Amino acid sequence: MDPQQQLKKHLLNLLKALPFILLCVGICLLIAHKYLQYATPRYQAHSKLKLDDINTGASSANLFKNFDVFSNTHKIATEVEVLTSKILLSQVLDSLDFDVRYLRVGKLKSTELYDDCPFKVSYEKNALLAGEIFDLIIHDSSHFTLNNKNQDFSVSSSFSTPITFKNSILTIEKNQALLRKKKHLKFSDKYRFEILNKELLISQYILPYLDVYPTKEEVAVIHLNFSAQNPKKASRFLNTLMRVYIEDYVENKIYAAEKTVEFIDKQLKDVNQKLTRSEDALETYRLQKRILNMRQETETDLRKIAQQKIQLTNLEMNIRAIDSLKSYMQQKNPLELAPNFEAFNDLLSTEIIKKIKAIQAEKKELLIKYTPDNEKVKALDLTLQDLTSYLNESVSNTQKNLKEKHTEIIKAIQTAERALDDLPTKERKMILLEREFNLNQKVYTFLTEKKTEAAIAAAANITFHRVLQKASTPINAAHPKRFFTLVIAGFIGLVFALGLVYIKEYLKNSLSSISEIKNFSSLGVISSIKLHKNTAQTHEDFQIMAAEILDKTAGQPSVKIGITSPQKKEGKTHIARGLSKALALMGYNVCLIDGNLRKTTIRKPGFADYLSNKATLEELYKENQSKLFVDIKAGHTQIDPIPLYFDKETPQKIEALSAEFDFVLFDMPALSIARETIKIMQLCTENLCVIRAENTAKSMLPFLEDTSKKHNIKNIKLVLNGMHKASNYTGDYLGSNFAYKANTSLLKRLSKTVKIYLNR
Repeated sequence: MDPQQQLKKHLLNLLKALPFILLCVGICLLIAHKYLQYATPRYQAHSKLKLDDINTGASSANLFKNFDVFSNTHKIATEVEVLTSKILLSQVLDSLDFDVRYLRVGKLKSTELYDDCPFKVSYEKNALLAGEIFDLIIHDSSHFTLNNKNQDFSVSSSFSTPITFKNSILTIEKNQALLRKKKHLKFSDKYRFEILNKELLISQYILPYLDVYPTKEEVAVIHLNFSAQNPKKASRFLNTLMRVYIEDYVENKIYAAEKTVEFIDKQLKDVNQKLTRSEDALETYRLQKRILNMRQETETDLRKIAQQKIQLTNLEMNIRAIDSLKSYMQQKNPLELAPNFEAFNDLLSTEIIKKIKAIQAEKKELLIKYTPDNEKVKALDLTLQDLTSYLNESVSNTQKNLKEKHTEIIKAIQTAERALDDLPTKERKMILLEREFNLNQKVYTFLTEKKTEAAIAAAANITFHRVLQKASTPINAAHPKRFFTLVIAGFIGLVFALGLVYIKEYLKNSLSSISEIKNFSSLGVISSIKLHKNTAQTHEDFQIMAAEILDKTAGQPSVKIGITSPQKKEGKTHIARGLSKALALMGYNVCLIDGNLRKTTIRKPGFADYLSNKATLEELYKENQSKLFVDIKAGHTQIDPIPLYFDKETPQKIEALSAEFDFVLFDMPALSIARETIKIMQLCTENLCVIRAENTAKSMLPFLEDTSKKHNIKNIKLVLNGMHKASNYTGDYLGSNFAYKANTSLLKRLSKTVKIYLNR
């Protein structure tokens, strides 16, 4: 079978299985519909937050460039960690009423309520209540029943009446504002509420559904996604998170600026005293020594010493800052800090802090499932200790490096000062006094400028973070997605049905085409009979089959044809009768004999009577009115027809019968059941074995070949019965072109092909 015919065959199999395919797709769509109907939806809110970028943002202007005294140009990843940190989320939850989770309980699913809950629960803050789940059944407008299965607790009470549970007081009150707004709201129903603390809220309901990510590494814009079972909770949480983050940022900035102002004030007092003393000493020395000018040759060295003094002052400020940072780390939990100070901006340490945050989050997730003594939790604790030790060591190393630089600058200053020893004592003294005065003056000016900048930053209660998009209340559920779920369900049903169809086709043991018969047997196929609803078309197939018989038996005076099948219900009687009538219509004398003597019959006389000498040939012909077609029935039923067929006179009787006709056709029982069939086939000139498409097993073909060789049966040809009507007499699938006059229109041809394939 060529590829085109193979494709048409597969198309035929698909079209025949179309009802099953549609059924599978429909079942999967129904299951998906029920899943969507009873699945708990989750609504996702989305928002955008722009971070202040010191390079391109508003703070890069001259007026604001020093407002953020701890600004960092590479802080997007750090801010993402801050937004998902436990400290910030705790502050967010302080501003929200998420501590009680309300649900309306249905038969198949529960729906989370928030503002739409007809009652509110108030309770005393108690760690023992964390995680407790209560079932509430409201009977009427005044009474309800409260249950707690974990504690075997059940009580009937009324609204606004305190209830004692675990040494705490619970009070359930009506949500009067909602009931007035929605007068037709169903009040009496089954509800459930869960009391949650911050740890449970963050670990179970916040962090698993919060997604914070930057647009790009070089773009200071952060996207925030949060999903919840209630759409109002999703949008309200994101908006509150952005507000608390910005407020916390402003508070930290103001706090840092105020601390900077306090530090600079202390430094200004010391520098002011030094400046006054150096000014008085310089003035006194000038008056005493009457010195007006200094040599120009020392200007370069003096500038160098002045710059080194400024560096020394900056280092002293950094040393004090790092000392303060180290002291603060010893008093606080160092894991809550972020390396944003100018004196401590090690990128490796920043990555370590991110890693510590990630390990802390992993530890929190493990503590939900395991105890602190679990090996996984202990392993994370060891990793945290190592990273914390490294962070402390990094701070210590930074402190050590600053002090070493401080020592080096002092040595450099001392070296530069020794270079002036060769100057005259008076001149050198004057230079030293002027140098000290200028140095103190520059330090004083520098500190004054920094104080002004820090004071402005402390007084400016503004931030350059900006909310680009507020979270709106989602209307459609993000999960499950209805269209996507239905498409996937339909696709699964289609794939499942197609898989079963092709598996069935692959595993089937029946014959369906002439090409398959040729692959499994060397017996030839003389013709194929198609399934037609139109009798005229069926008769045309028998005429073609009769033509093949005539070509094969040309020149023979009397032809005996045995017609059988490998097993029952293959359509051999239909083939025998149709072929007999086709030969008779062509003008030949045809005799059809019902050779199955194993079935009951009421007709007499018959073939059994003739073989048993109870009837003559003339008596057999009396009941047949047609001169060209004689139909001889089986006659009286024999208990055992084998002795009758194997009688020594039977061959002579059959020869005498066949001498009266051009063709004698024997409709014999199935070859695998009746032994007498073999005897008749040995006496016949031609033998036809009927194979029914999609019914006869492939194993019957070797059986036919073995039987033919074993009993010396010649001229066995196969007839493929029950072929699809979209095939020709050779068994090839022709589609809409099977008729002589084919439609020229592509649409008409396609329509006709589908009708032919489905109308079997």
